[in-house]
Amino acid sequence: MKFIADHRITGVIFLSGDVHFTELAKMKIGATQWVYELTSSPLASGANTFAAKERASDPHRVEGTFVATQNYCTLAFSGPARARVLTLACFDRENVKRWEKTIGAGELR
Repeated sequence: MKFIADHRITGVIFLSGDVHFTELAKMKIGATQWVYELTSSPLASGANTFAAKERASDPHRVEGTFVATQNYCTLAFSGPARARVLTLACFDRENVKRWEKTIGAGELR
């Protein structure tokens, strides 16, 4: 994170998984810089039903994005080159949308 902040690298979104739950996290790393992390799992394995209690106090979690059942996430990019928008969505195994968040290019600069 220090390297990203020191070099003023913008537009960073980490994609991670294998923790058996899903969440979107957002962390401020500089005066105006934000880094996001989308953790997406599990689709084909069991969910971590204890994670809700273990991670309930995570200050970086974007409210409403924690899912501890089988699920998957999608990323959709849209908009003109200078005003791109990223739409993240989480769906459960029945294909019901559990949450959706939009991040504008301006939030990543």
